[in-house]
Amino acid sequence: MQQRLIARIRELATSSPERARFAERLLAAIATIEREFQGEERQRMLEAVEETLDRFVALGDETSRLQGALAQMRADFAQLRQRIELLTATPANRTLH
Repeated sequence: MQQRLIARIRELATSSPERARFAERLLAAIATIEREFQGEERQRMLEAVEETLDRFVALGDETSRLQGALAQMRADFAQLRQRIELLTATPANRTLH
């Protein structure tokens, strides 16, 4: 489990600077766990690191999805605004009373 976890963390580190900093902290935590803990306690701690990694990746994926949806909403709103302005524009040749 430990080597697979380390490999996943190293892979994560290559995707962005923010993820690289997070990966460094996780790798440091693993090194501390290996040095300070043994047996079941070590295993539980490594599982906690893996759960943290899973949550971080899931949050990153969700954030990317939400940013895409927000960008689409902004584009849709800009298009809607253009259409509304076109429909409500005062014709230049019409006399207003």
